[in-house]
Amino acid sequence: MAIEFGPKYRSNSLFRGDFNAAGLNACVGDNGGRYDLFDYAHGYFAATKKILAAADHQEMGVAVDTLVYPACYNFRHSIELFIKYLVAAYSELLDAPNLKFQANHSLENNWEAALTAARKISLVPKDDQIQMISDTIKDFSEIDPKGIIFRYPDSIRGEQHLKEWSLINLGIVRRRADLVFEIFTTWQLEIEAQF
Repeated sequence: MAIEFGPKYRSNSLFRGDFNAAGLNACVGDNGGRYDLFDYAHGYFAATKKILAAADHQEMGVAVDTLVYPACYNFRHSIELFIKYLVAAYSELLDAPNLKFQANHSLENNWEAALTAARKISLVPKDDQIQMISDTIKDFSEIDPKGIIFRYPDSIRGEQHLKEWSLINLGIVRRRADLVFEIFTTWQLEIEAQF
């Protein structure tokens, strides 16, 4: 039996609540918040960790060869969302409405905007943290500059993705993801303490 929330909220046969499994009902839209870029980034961080843990333990009966794509896509996307969160948060802290992130999938351009803004306030990240994030962005930009490579096996022109690459070790990806997530969580807490 499906319980509806009334005319304010929409549902269909797939995207709806189920009060027989209420612990799995995710609040979305205005129900429970208006989730921001950090919240979305956090979700992708968590999904990345779960996928990498599954690969590490060979859970779900899925081969590492196929888990690499959602793991790396989610990792990249979480970085993209967090950098956009940084730009938006720094814009608010600086009271600089003209400071906006680029609404594209470029990690490098938005990272530069975030670093420039960070230098204008007292929340300048540590050099080793900046270097870790910069190195990670550089690595992702080399293999997947627009957030497409890990989403599809081929380009829209039919060219095979990752043809020049042979191995991606998910243990290495997991260790880097753990470091990046730790840095981003620290930065988010520092930013939120300013509001």
